[in-house]
Amino acid sequence: MEPKRFFMTALPQLFSKRTEAFLTAAGTIVFHIGDSDSYTVRMGDTSEPVSEGADEASDLQVFFTSDAFQGLMNGTLNVKEAVQSEQIRSEGDGDLFSALGHLLQAPTSGLNARIGQMMG
Repeated sequence: MEPKRFFMTALPQLFSKRTEAFLTAAGTIVFHIGDSDSYTVRMGDTSEPVSEGADEASDLQVFFTSDAFQGLMNGTLNVKEAVQSEQIRSEGDGDLFSALGHLLQAPTSGLNARIGQMMG
């Protein structure tokens, strides 16, 4: 799945299915994908939960190489190796990433498990 489709379509749909958990979450996460794509996730913000671009006042920034993000989306990424080789890195409040992983929990999706590996 392409980053724009994930962040601007799939992620808001997931939030709408987990409304209560989304509304009780708080914090801003910026995801940088490759050299040019950035998306801001505002947990608990129903007016604009996701936007294109980077919010400079974010609580957490997560950086993915393009290949690492694609691997995360399709389930082929070895998260431990990607973190060790700095294909994925973060700056800021890592607890927010755990909160996002909790929101993404779904019995039919392995995405939460892959995000959980990144935090472990």
